Amino acid sequence: MPRRKKNRTEQKAAAQGHIVGNGDEEPSAIEKLNVSDEKVTPTETVEVKPSKKAVSKRKRTKSTKSSPKEAQDESHSDEKEHNKELDTVVVLNKKIAQETDLASMDEIEKDEKESQSKKEALEVAEEETASIEGCDEDEVKDDIGSPVDDVMDNNEENDEVDTKELVNVIERVPINHPPKKSDGRYHNKQRCLTLSSRGVTARFRHFLEDLRTLIPHHKKDSKLDPGNDGVSKAIREIASIKSCNTFVFLECRRRLDAYLWMGCAPNGPSAKFHVTNVHTMDELRLTGNCMKGSRPVLTFDESFGRIPHLQLLKNIFIDIFGTPRGHPKSKPFIDRVMGFYYADSKIWVRNYQIVEEQAENAKEAAELKQGGLNTMLVEIGPRFVMAPVLVLDGCLTGRCLYNNDSYVTPNKLRIEERKRYRLTHEDRTKLKQKRKKRNESIKMPKDPLSSVFR
Repeated sequence: MPRRKKNRTEQKAAAQGHIVGNGDEEPSAIEKLNVSDEKVTPTETVEVKPSKKAVSKRKRTKSTKSSPKEAQDESHSDEKEHNKELDTVVVLNKKIAQETDLASMDEIEKDEKESQSKKEALEVAEEETASIEGCDEDEVKDDIGSPVDDVMDNNEENDEVDTKELVNVIERVPINHPPKKSDGRYHNKQRCLTLSSRGVTARFRHFLEDLRTLIPHHKKDSKLDPGNDGVSKAIREIASIKSCNTFVFLECRRRLDAYLWMGCAPNGPSAKFHVTNVHTMDELRLTGNCMKGSRPVLTFDESFGRIPHLQLLKNIFIDIFGTPRGHPKSKPFIDRVMGFYYADSKIWVRNYQIVEEQAENAKEAAELKQGGLNTMLVEIGPRFVMAPVLVLDGCLTGRCLYNNDSYVTPNKLRIEERKRYRLTHEDRTKLKQKRKKRNESIKMPKDPLSSVFR
């Protein structure tokens, strides 16, 4: 007897697993996957196996004789059902993988947070023990009871500070170069902001360019026009934009006097110098020459280790003129020396080239072997003298840490010169009047023989 052909509704129900013939037939793959998610472990993968009903159905379609249109329709329906089963399996596998990834990431983050908290707690404990062991109880109380903010009051800007307070500030000045040994890489990332005010003359403009050649890690900016905000705020904003931790600001007044500000940004300290006796490299025409961007050897007078305010200025000079190792614009050579000397309450700055004597023939080579190489210093330039005026706690603002009492402003010097010239002019006029009176008082007697030879 030929078998009865199923309707379309029966075929769909059979494909979806709603109609089951005998009890020996297994449920379809979709029914297996519809089981609750609790039975599926995160690491399991679901394998798709076609049901016995689908296999028997395909065999029946091959054996039974049917029209070509019906065969095509049945094959398309089988393919669609198979593709639906595969899509459901792929979606479930993706959900399982996402759940496993999220669980693993949460566990890793928890472990990292716990390890970081433990490390921070250990570091804090070690610092406290080291600070307590290295100082007495009285010193610990002083450090706790006198923070920097309480010492530096903004209300008393013009008051002088004792030497003890100045020493404390010097100790708090952050020296940006690391104390550890360098491995040749660019770790000490310092940048120095160099700019000038408006109204700078050509001489001082060339002087600033010479300073930029001495500082290869500089960041250049245009002439400063602060407006109503003030110079301090403008320099701090520019330094933060260009990521600079030091600055050199050249201020020109009356197109005659140059003042050089140096310091650390944005928290200070900063120092003001009156620059005199400026001689640029182009003006001097000295024979010394060095590689552009080479790192210098900084030498300081013995007074920089003895006088408190010079100790602070020494740290500022090291941060500004000390080229960090491995800087992209610097050269890995040391062929020049910068000297800072303190005399007559002024700082004299010189720049020299290191020249080693070389043998031109065999005789000189033998002499050099016996006596060693003779090194010389040849001046390169520029030359300038800095008179320290002020040392402030902040970046061009704050409490006055040092004030030079012996400093006289150039305006006063010019007024005194005019007074001297005026006094000399008055003296000359007085001498003329005296001469006239004397000439009038002097009368020659009449000569008795004056009428004889007429």
